[in-house]
Amino acid sequence: MIIGATGKMGAGKDTFAIYLGKKGFIHISLSDIIRQEAVARGIEPSCRNLQDLGNVLRREYGNGVLSKMAQKRIIPGKNYVVTSIRNVGEIEVLIQNKEFVLIAIDAPQTIRFARITARNYQTKTLPLSFEDFQKLEERELISPESSDQRLDKCAALAKTVLLNDVELASFHRQIDILLESLGRRV
Repeated sequence: MIIGATGKMGAGKDTFAIYLGKKGFIHISLSDIIRQEAVARGIEPSCRNLQDLGNVLRREYGNGVLSKMAQKRIIPGKNYVVTSIRNVGEIEVLIQNKEFVLIAIDAPQTIRFARITARNYQTKTLPLSFEDFQKLEERELISPESSDQRLDKCAALAKTVLLNDVELASFHRQIDILLESLGRRV
């Protein structure tokens, strides 16, 4: 089984992946693939730079390039969670696997901003203010360029949406219900 997770910054994609990891899923992050490419190119891995680099990679190698890179890591018969899906081309590549299902994860914008600020990982990638966060997020939602991030279009293709706006235990229960609906014992 391959579960894809799309969602806005701070919605809980990594939290989703960590929980699935406890259930035997292997995590592949498309954002991590971009980070590795940024390091290889000597690019500072700020959020804006990673967005730009992802867009450049999709323009140069096709909209599904990150998923193609992820697929090289997938071993048949194992369970995976692929996070940070931000372009329909990435879904088109992954959906070729009959075991793939796409899930969208969401939370209110103020909650997501608070989470990002609180976790304070890689300070350079954090927006300086709520307004900066909103502008950065706007770039991810919809773009006239097919190679850019288009989270709204990705979320529209999801089988279901998990709302991660309360305590962690509730989010975990939603994930367990999702797994059961997909035919996987919890």
